Amino acid sequence: MIKNRKWLIIIITILLVISILILLIYMIYKKMEDDKIKLAQKRKEIYESAVSYCSSLFENGIAKDTVTIENLDECLDKTKLVYDKDSVISIKNDVYSAKEYINIKDKVNNYYQNGVVISSISLEQIDTISKDNKKLDEKYKSIIQSNIDELTSEYNNIKNAQSNVHNLFSDYDNDLVNDDIDRDSYDSAKEMVNSLKEEDIKNNLNEKMNIVLKYVEEKEAKIREQQRLERERIAREAEERRRAINESWVKLNVPYISQNKNGVLNGCEASSMLMALQYKGYLGSMDLRTYATNMPKSDDPNIGFYLDIFGKEPLDVAHWIAPNPLVEYGISSSGYSNIVNISGSSIDDIANEIINGNPVIIYLTYAYNNPYNLSNGAPKNIHVQLVIGYNKLTGDFIIQDPWTRTSGQYQFTLSKNKISNLYSSVGSMAVVVR
Repeated sequence: MIKNRKWLIIIITILLVISILILLIYMIYKKMEDDKIKLAQKRKEIYESAVSYCSSLFENGIAKDTVTIENLDECLDKTKLVYDKDSVISIKNDVYSAKEYINIKDKVNNYYQNGVVISSISLEQIDTISKDNKKLDEKYKSIIQSNIDELTSEYNNIKNAQSNVHNLFSDYDNDLVNDDIDRDSYDSAKEMVNSLKEEDIKNNLNEKMNIVLKYVEEKEAKIREQQRLERERIAREAEERRRAINESWVKLNVPYISQNKNGVLNGCEASSMLMALQYKGYLGSMDLRTYATNMPKSDDPNIGFYLDIFGKEPLDVAHWIAPNPLVEYGISSSGYSNIVNISGSSIDDIANEIINGNPVIIYLTYAYNNPYNLSNGAPKNIHVQLVIGYNKLTGDFIIQDPWTRTSGQYQFTLSKNKISNLYSSVGSMAVVVR
């Protein structure tokens, strides 16, 4: 009985030990599993922390403007703690690309001061940045390229402005302004200088531009003085010419008789003859209507006045009298015999008659238009007038027109060419009262 009890105790003891061992083993296993879970969680937290921090440095895959090299190095440090290195390879690649970009961007920033390209920028420095930019990730190249373009543009602006200012001078030290520089040249160079953002360059160039401005202003003052003197000379010459022209006029003080105001609508020949005779001292009390009424009439203008001397009908042909019967009527009506048909004479001959004090009855056209509808020896618009003046300097003539304009004007100045052409085109007909 006692023996059996001993075995029972042994068995129970063995079972107890086994139970304790099993419990210990379970507890060890449980601890190991818990530690594994905690480790995995810790690794996850490290990974997420690294990804979160590194991602905060980028926007749309590009490093933010505020990101520094130190920030990127901190990101790399965080990725070193990540157990699965492959999971952060793309992040690390982005960081390396960003570091290259920031290094070049920092170089570029050294060429700016207060947002303005420094005046000492050189073409070699820009070329260096361009070469470095070619090594960057594609997503960063366009960003740096915009800076390169701005640096290049401003470099060219500086050089162009300096060159333009230098070209204004004839010496190396830019102290002697070129003789041909004018206001336009100055304004063009000044506009280019003023467009520069670099104040030191602008100030230096403006010192030279002030030299140019002084030269231009002095040159313009000389030109204005020359122009003033030239205007005065021209004015003097014009005044002298006006005086000479006025002194060169030979004008006969012939009385005026208006055919239309006296109702003698076709009485230009009668009016011209009566004015000339009264100038010579004949028929002073004669009125135009009586004189026109007494003029011989005929179906042939070479014998007497053809058609109606008072009315307009018929409208399609000239109402007129030729020089020969006009001369005969002038002599017979006044008793003054020194009236001569000088048809065919030159314009110079007519001018000499005026110089000698003799008015000339000349066959022209109304309003000095070209003659038209020539019939029966005269154009439809024939109009006889009186030459009473001549300018020996200009060759101009003064014509006294029997037809008074609505404005009251009846004297007209015609050039030698104008009166010569009309006189010739009508038939070179004229009568002088000497």
